[in-house]
Amino acid sequence: MLLCFLQTFYPFFAAACDFNKNFCTWSNTKSGDVFDWTRHSGSTSSSDTGPRDDHTNMNLSSYIYIETSSPRKTGDRAILKSERFLSPRGSTCFTFWYHMYGLAIGSLTVSLDIEGLQKFKLWFLSGNQGNSWKKGQILLPVLPTEHFYILIEGVRGGSYTGDIAVDDFVAKDVESCVKIPSTG
Repeated sequence: MLLCFLQTFYPFFAAACDFNKNFCTWSNTKSGDVFDWTRHSGSTSSSDTGPRDDHTNMNLSSYIYIETSSPRKTGDRAILKSERFLSPRGSTCFTFWYHMYGLAIGSLTVSLDIEGLQKFKLWFLSGNQGNSWKKGQILLPVLPTEHFYILIEGVRGGSYTGDIAVDDFVAKDVESCVKIPSTG
């Protein structure tokens, strides 16, 4: 009942997820990709790529990531999909943390899926971004349609040193929202 109330008056409440217990209301897609995002705590299994722990630096906490070791191939993609949201009526900011460290980092994209009819790329970053968690932030546009999904897509780069991780999703109504990073 409380969740129903919160989703009625705060439609993006369910977008929040720290991945410590599960995927919350997010899920791996069943089509359009080759592999899945994996929930993990601590270091990834490959050396010289991936985070040592979650974005809050707590080794007991979890994050999700794409494991780019074999059998993954260059260009393989994993897509995480939100639950179905009502279109925002005002400024809604989606904030997340990402970790893109390794010599063969592919790309990370945040898109909107309008009921499976149309996709809009809102945020894109590729290549090695250093061995630290960084903040990503985008303004979710007011749409002429009623509903949409948020998609988080990780694409494998040229080798196993391309693990990409994300953590701590939050969406909230704000007066202003600056895109971070400003390019991409």
